[in-house]
Amino acid sequence: MSKIKSSILGLCALLSATVFIACSNEDSQVEKKIDLSNNVLKLEKKQKISAKTKKLDLSNKVLKLDEIKKISVELKKYQQRIAFGRLEGSFPEEEEEEEIQELLEPLTTNGEEIHNETINFLKDSGEFYYLTPEEQNEIINFDESQLAELSFVMSLAYSMDMENADDSMMKMDPRIRNCVSTALGIGAVRDLIMNTAALGVAETTIVAIKLIGRRYIGWIGVAWMVMDFTDCMNSF
Repeated sequence: MSKIKSSILGLCALLSATVFIACSNEDSQVEKKIDLSNNVLKLEKKQKISAKTKKLDLSNKVLKLDEIKKISVELKKYQQRIAFGRLEGSFPEEEEEEEIQELLEPLTTNGEEIHNETINFLKDSGEFYYLTPEEQNEIINFDESQLAELSFVMSLAYSMDMENADDSMMKMDPRIRNCVSTALGIGAVRDLIMNTAALGVAETTIVAIKLIGRRYIGWIGVAWMVMDFTDCMNSF
């Protein structure tokens, strides 16, 4: 009888040891999983911080001043044809915006690229998702004339005087600074253009793109801005 009891006790001890080892292994695996999760969370946090501190740089996207001047030359030629045609009574006014739209096509195409880049930047930074649905629609749904205006505004903002700039601060050409005030006449947009470094920050980028999204000046308004700016530049 004592032998049977010993066998039973030995078997129970063996089973207990097996269960303990199994539980210990499971606890170890749980601990390992928790540690891995923490590492993933840390990595995601670092990525979010990196995205928020990243700046938008459109210097390689915007049009050069020479390209804007070429557009202005064509607009002025068209302006002369309009004036002559109206004197002759042979120019249909309804065609005016269509012609201007075609002449501003380089700005529209460039504006679309800048707009896509800007929206992607705001989404990557996470700032886009803090906007209300109405604000999101406001900055996403640009029509073609607003894209042309966006291209013009950003091209002026990034028109730096590289020869006089140093590593710590890039200074805008004073001629551009004066002519921006002449051409735009909109305080909020003008003030943003004066500080290109601020445009690279997500919060300021939102302000800039919302200002354009909230107003509509149409094709003729954009054309006048371009011509006023180049007229001013040519006066120096």
